[in-house]
Amino acid sequence: MTKPELTTSHRKALAFCTDQGGVAYGLFAAAQAARMSPDRDFDILVCSLDPLEIPQYFLDLGIRPVVLDLRAQMATQNFTTKRLPLEAYLWMWFAQCLGDVYQRILFLDLDTYILSSEISQFMEVDLGRHAVGCVRDITQWDNHRALVEEFKARNMRGLKFLNSGMVLIDTKAFNAQGILDRIIEINATGGAMVQHDQSLINLALRGDWAEVNPVWNWQWTRSYPFFQDHVGAQILHFQSRQKPWEGGVGQLRFSRIFVCQYYAFLNRHFPDQAFETLPAAAFGRSYGRRVVDLFDHLRKLPRLYFLMRRFKNDMDVRH
Repeated sequence: MTKPELTTSHRKALAFCTDQGGVAYGLFAAAQAARMSPDRDFDILVCSLDPLEIPQYFLDLGIRPVVLDLRAQMATQNFTTKRLPLEAYLWMWFAQCLGDVYQRILFLDLDTYILSSEISQFMEVDLGRHAVGCVRDITQWDNHRALVEEFKARNMRGLKFLNSGMVLIDTKAFNAQGILDRIIEINATGGAMVQHDQSLINLALRGDWAEVNPVWNWQWTRSYPFFQDHVGAQILHFQSRQKPWEGGVGQLRFSRIFVCQYYAFLNRHFPDQAFETLPAAAFGRSYGRRVVDLFDHLRKLPRLYFLMRRFKNDMDVRH
């Protein structure tokens, strides 16, 4: 493995992983971060296994493409790539490949939407002895002890289950604890790996990770859209299979604001990936539907309270 040559004075980085097919969506979020933090003390990286074609507009924003020469090495691991490209697992090599340069790396999925100007501060939160800081997966938001399939299949009970759409990595601790070696070993043993990289990191850590405030990986963007403003979400995560940049009726599951922003972005920078938006009237809801939505949100308010009261503020961490 040849490590990339990076010249930088920063010791923190925000990083995305993608192939050419997904680069537009990663650049959407990367550009948001760049605009939210114009005087930032962290780098913004778009990492890949092969060179990417990135428009000059994004390079001028300070977004840096980084090629990690790992395709042959990763291909031998036989990762599940039924729905995702091999690059979906690339972040697991960040500590090994970039740890000499960065002390902290904040990895985000491509389907994230950045609202925060406090990313730099967040990247410095105290993780204690833990190598990563994450948010619980939404499957455990209603019930913190809910047993997920990966743990159930291995009779592992009472463990918290992280969502890998946002992972704050302490590179030194990640390397010292041999987490990448654990991931590779677990992947080789087979078994239930329903959620790809998320399954692997959870099985490798077995609950040994720092839990951060859900506002940093807000997964209720579609089901309970009113709550994101109520809690002051910092990073939204469109974690379902449907995305707001897709055409057809699926876009009705998201706020028209998101759909229109992706529409304008793709038309400007990646017209070959543009999609057709539905008429504004299609996003309207009847009075009855609005009443149902309101009561559904009210029904969930107690759960939201119990989820959020565990954190004193946005930067609080549970070790």
